[in-house]
Amino acid sequence: MAGCSREFRWSSLLLNHEDPRAFYRSPWLVNQRIFLAYRVTLAVVLVAILVWDFLDGPYNKWHIYYTNWGFTLLTCHAVWAAIVCVIGYRNERSTNDSESDRSSSSDDDDDPLKWYHKVEWVLFNIAIPLAFYLTTAYCGFLSSGTFKVISVFEHIMNTVLATLDLFICGIPVRLLHIVHVFMFGWIYAGFTIVYWAAGGTNAEGEPYVYWFVDYSSHPGRAACFIAGSALVGTSAIYLFVYGLYRLRVAMVTCVTGVKARKVAAVRSISTDSTKPCITLEA
Repeated sequence: MAGCSREFRWSSLLLNHEDPRAFYRSPWLVNQRIFLAYRVTLAVVLVAILVWDFLDGPYNKWHIYYTNWGFTLLTCHAVWAAIVCVIGYRNERSTNDSESDRSSSSDDDDDPLKWYHKVEWVLFNIAIPLAFYLTTAYCGFLSSGTFKVISVFEHIMNTVLATLDLFICGIPVRLLHIVHVFMFGWIYAGFTIVYWAAGGTNAEGEPYVYWFVDYSSHPGRAACFIAGSALVGTSAIYLFVYGLYRLRVAMVTCVTGVKARKVAAVRSISTDSTKPCITLEA
């Protein structure tokens, strides 16, 4: 109950966290080199899929689809997270050059997050729930029953990779950060309106991006879909993601013995130890 009450404090709306290591370590792993390799590999794989999808065309309409926005954001998250992980690896290597550096590193853990940690957090907050949303929307509204390989990667594998990332990383999920997903969704909704008003068409030449947001023939239906999608669909998906996050915290606590909001002994990303070393939010 205490953990839930903390979620609705105004401070939880901010991008503040007491342990920056949560953004470049995995709470599961003793050898953090494995997590670094995972981060880099995921980034490379997603960039390759994104390039493949763009080359699959049509180039002049690729940017109008929400799926492509979502997959691009997931790729940006993976690339940025890999960069942050490399920075964390480099910094922890440098702080282990001497015993005095190791003793002072524990003080650094109380410093506010760096700007690149906050960027990673925002990307994570949007990209992970959006992957679940796009898979749900595709299966419910867009699937024609036939699947191209690239479509499977964009609409199915995106959620598989998002789930993997949600469980393996240490980034916290806060309920009030749903505003980040709302903002992204409304930006896309605004784009579809501007695109329609400018006479834009989809890949088939029809005057809308998706049939359920046809502002010309069915403006009421389009408005209802956008409002319902934002208020109901996005909220339900985000609550589901938050539930998975709570499950991750419980599993890590059970498996590793690390108590919530307690920090284990500091260890280097390049050395061995017996406990993970990040703060878990209760």
